[in-house]
Amino acid sequence: MKRLVLLLILGAPVATYGLTEQDVADKVLQVYVPLQQLSLEERIIQFQVQAAKAPFQWQWVLDSGTQVSAYGQEQWESKSFAGPKVTSKTRYGTQVDISAKAHAGEPNLVDTKVSVEQPLLKGRSPQINQSDLIEAHEAQRRFELQYLEQQSKAILDGLSQWSQWQLAVNRLAHAEQSLDQAQRLYESVKQRIQAGRLGQTEYAQANLSLQQAQIEYEKAFTNASHIKQELMLMLDIEDEDEVSIEENVSLLPELNPVQWYQNKALTHARVFLEQPLDMSRADRKLMSAKDGTRPDLKLQVSAKKKVRSELKAEPGEFTTGVQFTMPITGSASNRLAVAKATVAKQQLRTQQAYDNKKFELNMLHTFEEAQSRLKQITLTEQAQRNAEKSFEDALLLFEAGRVGLSEVIQLKERADEAQLKMLEAKLAYLMQVYQLEHDSGIFLERWHV
Repeated sequence: MKRLVLLLILGAPVATYGLTEQDVADKVLQVYVPLQQLSLEERIIQFQVQAAKAPFQWQWVLDSGTQVSAYGQEQWESKSFAGPKVTSKTRYGTQVDISAKAHAGEPNLVDTKVSVEQPLLKGRSPQINQSDLIEAHEAQRRFELQYLEQQSKAILDGLSQWSQWQLAVNRLAHAEQSLDQAQRLYESVKQRIQAGRLGQTEYAQANLSLQQAQIEYEKAFTNASHIKQELMLMLDIEDEDEVSIEENVSLLPELNPVQWYQNKALTHARVFLEQPLDMSRADRKLMSAKDGTRPDLKLQVSAKKKVRSELKAEPGEFTTGVQFTMPITGSASNRLAVAKATVAKQQLRTQQAYDNKKFELNMLHTFEEAQSRLKQITLTEQAQRNAEKSFEDALLLFEAGRVGLSEVIQLKERADEAQLKMLEAKLAYLMQVYQLEHDSGIFLERWHV
């Protein structure tokens, strides 16, 4: 939810609505070009699914060649022919062929033929008979997983840039505060010199501290301006006020136990959700190879008729029969295909186990980094409070003439450094949690995508 905030952006006070994490997620998905490219791929896959669902799959080929017939030891007949052939296959194994051949020697004669072939004995599983449809559905699922991962990665990149911008704004605000402190200290030293209480050594120290604060402010200003322009380009924003954010990083996400992220990954991460699809493909390849080692019994029915150009049909031929094939010479190669498919499936299972272990170790490493950053936040917050209090106490003592200027400047530098370390620790922790949520596949849930 957007909040009205008053903050300092690049040195100018601006009353505007703060750019939140949800804003970044929404805008990234609006302008991310690869997602638009994936939408075209989605339409192609949907077409493949619809085609695979069709009861018949037609294929048109132009069949041409030479037919040689032998009637005796010295009686040979050769005819050249050309014509179209249409083949239709169903996912139940039925094949229908329709062909027409025009003979070169008899231009007025066309052979037409319709044949139907139905497997009877071969134990083809439904997964093999409907492999095209299963493959299309799995391709659609792979696309969905790829699409979601691309969305998650796009949001992660956008929030990474947003975090850099947040850090830059806080650095700039702190640099401005430090510059004000250096300016006040410089004016105080000038007054004491005029009163004869301090000399030129203290003036040189105060002037050098002021110059360094000015340099740090200019560096922070330039860095914030550069990061802001990159963020505006990424989010396709033209109005600079739209990228304004709050100065303080106060609301940090909770870190869950590592087992929680790992369990979420099992049902959400792409690396795990694609594994059943890969194993299903390996199973179909193995079943297809095993089919080639079994006897094959087919029922064949065909009708053939000659048609002349004057549309006079000659008496046709109708044949029916059963074809039985027993693999003998090809059985060795078929067994080799089965062996290769079996090994490929075992290798896939081993690779998946390795990938799972590697994924868990990487997630554990990211979780431990987040834990370390969380501890650093506590330490740096305490160090920042102590350093700030030491500087304020030293400033009061300096005004009372009880400590030297060099000690005050040194404590001020320590307070500045402690403040920056605290901001860096908070944003580093935030990015580690973002990475954990992205890796576990739950990142989009946080942004209601």
